[in-house]
Amino acid sequence: MQSLAYEKDAKQAKAPNEGGQPTFDDSGAATAQSMELAQAQPADAPGSLDDVRAGRTLERGMRGEAVVELQKLLDIKATGVFDDATRAAVEAFQAEHQLSPVSGVVGPTTLKVIEQVARDGVSPKAQAQMNRLVAIAESGHQGAALGDCFRFVWLYITKAGYGKISKFNDCADMKSDYAKNFAEYFNVAENAKRWGIKRLSIASPYQAPKGAIVVVAPGTPGTRHPVAGDIAVARGNGTFINDGPNMRYGAPDRFFADGGRLLGAYVPAL
Repeated sequence: MQSLAYEKDAKQAKAPNEGGQPTFDDSGAATAQSMELAQAQPADAPGSLDDVRAGRTLERGMRGEAVVELQKLLDIKATGVFDDATRAAVEAFQAEHQLSPVSGVVGPTTLKVIEQVARDGVSPKAQAQMNRLVAIAESGHQGAALGDCFRFVWLYITKAGYGKISKFNDCADMKSDYAKNFAEYFNVAENAKRWGIKRLSIASPYQAPKGAIVVVAPGTPGTRHPVAGDIAVARGNGTFINDGPNMRYGAPDRFFADGGRLLGAYVPAL
């Protein structure tokens, strides 16, 4: 970084974006905003998010349009400065979505998930249903996963209200023999639309937000039945709830390598 050399008795303040120089208040002290903007942009700062998609990174101290685009995706104040608040938002996102390492640095993998979540979108009303679903699941499970995941998750869904689902006999045309039947049903666009459900464009259950419903294929780590698969509620901390708490589908960074396959992750479309 360049030094923040300046004359404290400067009589005229430059605009904070001009030459990376700080501005001063009437007392001669540099303002907080201008001090932030005075941080020099590293030589390799990406010019746009296309550069990040191609393999470069965004990190603390960088400035520019790529940072603005990132901040908008994260739904935080778009200052164009990758400051401590931006780094904290990135770290929180990485932790919630099981992205390793939790570094606060945005490379192609982190950006891809950020864009997926931003594209999928969850309204405040939908998030309220998702939070209620987690609360009901945390208080309603039977203490251990004993092969009754679909019935328990369906009870949570109908008790919480999820999308347009509110009664136990809703979706009467959906098969319910196996957990995978939920995905087979709601992966049909007409069914999802009818019941106010949206499928997320993610590939791993560990990328699902708190309160999403995830369905994994048979043979995924953590499943036992040869054909059923598994269904659970994402807690947003890397664990899941169905008839038991603290379910996991293997290590997050080895989900695909160990044979894991996500059939679908779902949130209310409200």
